[in-house]
Amino acid sequence: CCTIDWFTQWPTEALLSVSNEFFADVDIGVTDEVKESLSVFCEVIHTSVSNMSDRFFAELRRNVYTTPTSYLELINLYLSMLNDKRKQLCASRDRVCQWS
Repeated sequence: CCTIDWFTQWPTEALLSVSNEFFADVDIGVTDEVKESLSVFCEVIHTSVSNMSDRFFAELRRNVYTTPTSYLELINLYLSMLNDKRKQLCASRDRVCQWS
């Protein structure tokens, strides 16, 4: 019998690898260099939240878990928000073009 510890942090390399794969598979209209920067940014955010959750526990004795699932949700949230903003931009552009 074995147990999986879902609360163990992923190493930095694994976080970067996962985000690189996510951004490589999605056409977000930017260069590979920008996609690499986004991957690093996602990793930094996740790591910062993990560090702050440790501080939160030390000061208030309350756990806040940052799991690999949290990281995947962060990436999906970014992609969802990007898609929403693109739709808003296109709608605004169409509205301006309509009046021109």
